[in-house]
Amino acid sequence: MNKIQEHKVTKSLVKLAKDYYEKEQTLGLPLEELKKYKKYPHFFVIGCLMDRQIRANDAWSIPFIVENHLGTADINEWNKCSSGTISSIFKQHTKHRFKKNMSDVFCEAVKKIVEVYEGDASRIWKGSENCADVIYNFLAFKGCGIKIATMAVNILTRMMKVKLKHMESVDISPDSQVKKIMINLGLIDEKASNEMIIYRARSIYPEFPGMLDPFLWYVGSQFCMARQKHCAECPINKLCLKKVF
Repeated sequence: MNKIQEHKVTKSLVKLAKDYYEKEQTLGLPLEELKKYKKYPHFFVIGCLMDRQIRANDAWSIPFIVENHLGTADINEWNKCSSGTISSIFKQHTKHRFKKNMSDVFCEAVKKIVEVYEGDASRIWKGSENCADVIYNFLAFKGCGIKIATMAVNILTRMMKVKLKHMESVDISPDSQVKKIMINLGLIDEKASNEMIIYRARSIYPEFPGMLDPFLWYVGSQFCMARQKHCAECPINKLCLKKVF
């Protein structure tokens, strides 16, 4: 791909990603559940921490499952529960692949929110206009890596309408879906490292590299599956180097 072609692809990608970022406002959950994340911000934080290596809906449903079985959404009451009680709920009622590890992550998160943030998880991001501070706060939670922390900030700004500055601190998450579509667009080669993916995204949209993330993940997961491709309906089919009609 020459520089002219590359410029055309990156310009089109940024436009498509911006449109998707602004229009797509759900996590695949009913609107009532999304409203609950705003009312009970600890549901949001725990949903983020649970979102790894399982379907997003299964991860984000976990705080609702806990609420159902404990009979309360009050995080102070959750904090009074034994680790054994939480472990039993995870084992019997959640679909997470890593039930033991995630029940530990859950308990540690609840304890931290109660002890450090006085039971109000929104204090993780309230009072700070700099998204780098928010990412830092998320990284302090057990089990939270940079991928989850940047995802959390993406969702906060996009769906929860939290106003943050310095969005250049939010990098793309170099997961398999994102990498696959960047390869298909000719933006990276198949041997690109995670660091190369991150810096490529920074070069494409330096003011907010993470803005590309939701759209690339959407295309990879919905139109470019390993066993079945939907190239005719894919929003990037005019740009893709590997389309099949």
